[in-house]
Amino acid sequence: MLISTVICTHNRSNILKICLEHVQKQDLPKNDFEIIIINNNSTDTTEDVAQDFIIKNEHSLNIRYYFEGKPGLSAARNRGVIESKGDFINFIDDDALLPKEYLSNLKKNIVQLDNSLFAGIGGKIIPRYFGHEPEWMSYFTWGLVSKHDLGEKQMKYEKIGLYPTGCNMTYKKTILQKVGLFDEALLRRCDDKYIAYEIKKYGGEIWYCPDVALEHFIDEDRINNRLDNICFDSGVHEKLRIRNNGYYAQILKFTEYIFKFFSSFFTSGLLFSKKSAKKRIGFGENEVVVLNRVY
Repeated sequence: MLISTVICTHNRSNILKICLEHVQKQDLPKNDFEIIIINNNSTDTTEDVAQDFIIKNEHSLNIRYYFEGKPGLSAARNRGVIESKGDFINFIDDDALLPKEYLSNLKKNIVQLDNSLFAGIGGKIIPRYFGHEPEWMSYFTWGLVSKHDLGEKQMKYEKIGLYPTGCNMTYKKTILQKVGLFDEALLRRCDDKYIAYEIKKYGGEIWYCPDVALEHFIDEDRINNRLDNICFDSGVHEKLRIRNNGYYAQILKFTEYIFKFFSSFFTSGLLFSKKSAKKRIGFGENEVVVLNRVY
């Protein structure tokens, strides 16, 4: 069994370098996985960083680089699937920080769960902030920082609204091909929700595995200056996601948003309450220094 780890990136060459270093340190035997870097129309030094990493690790890692000129995360993910040789496609973001046992734990869970219905795995995602977690953060706003934590027990994604988050999801390549890959109209958001729902409609089972965990870097600009844009963008992409689902689906989605709007008045006390510090996977202090230099 071969795992293809696909890293899609756009104009984040400095943080990409750190991500690649974490992938390089995986304790899974190198013949059991490959790394696919998809440069999604970047205009910075992404290609230089990727090619330099490949040259330095050409004898120790199975790694390839591709340029995808069509803008959009879904187009980049689809290119990764097409170019991959693995049986399972593992998607992580260019700002993901992986513990060394990440891919080993992923393979262990795949071997344990694999059957005719098994389609994929979603893992735990812990935000890595520059400073402290915002005081207003709660379960209701985890999506704004891609936090994904369903506890410490392995479980199937069965409830409505539960699905793997895009920066830590893995699917069988054959399943992705059968459902038609990602919807390329979804440029930045909702691609993870779209593909999970399509796989569920096909009859595939997707599992949450807490030990397939990683940290997701969250810069200060995201939580201080871009929250309004993120919320608006999410709404736009959700509308795109269900555009072909019929009038009834549109009405249900509108009703859902009205409910959430009024519910926000009752949960505002929770949203702005102080939260205790969260346990992290943990990485070196020197990495925090480097990450601060990126921004």
